Amino acid sequence: MKILITIIISMLILLGLNYMFPFSKKSAVSQIVTLRELESNKQKYDGQKVVMEGTYEHMFEVEAFEGKIWLDRDHMAEHVELPTFSKTRIRAYGTIHTKGTYGHLGMYPFLLTADRVEVLYKITDEKITESRAGQIAIDAAK
Repeated sequence: MKILITIIISMLILLGLNYMFPFSKKSAVSQIVTLRELESNKQKYDGQKVVMEGTYEHMFEVEAFEGKIWLDRDHMAEHVELPTFSKTRIRAYGTIHTKGTYGHLGMYPFLLTADRVEVLYKITDEKITESRAGQIAIDAAK
């Protein structure tokens, strides 16, 4: 019985240590990454915690971050409202995914699953028209 209790306590301690100090090769610390760095070394960043800053466009079936990254905000602890049909400069914290295609009709080569988003400033008050939304989607597919 003492052996069983010792084994259970040891397992709980190891699980706690693994939570505090993950044994996986994936980074638990966010690193600042640019789109250029991401494009040049997709494998290095896949599954990593990152911080990215750039232009965000949100409209019907578009969640474009820097034009090539689908921004998934569904899992954020605190929801941040981002303007629709306009451009906004944001800083996004989350996990980047590079193995596949993402977003509407799979037109984006990257996915950023956001933990947190900060609105830095609105770029323009000019509304993006539906035809412009279609062009953004075509550009993202290139």
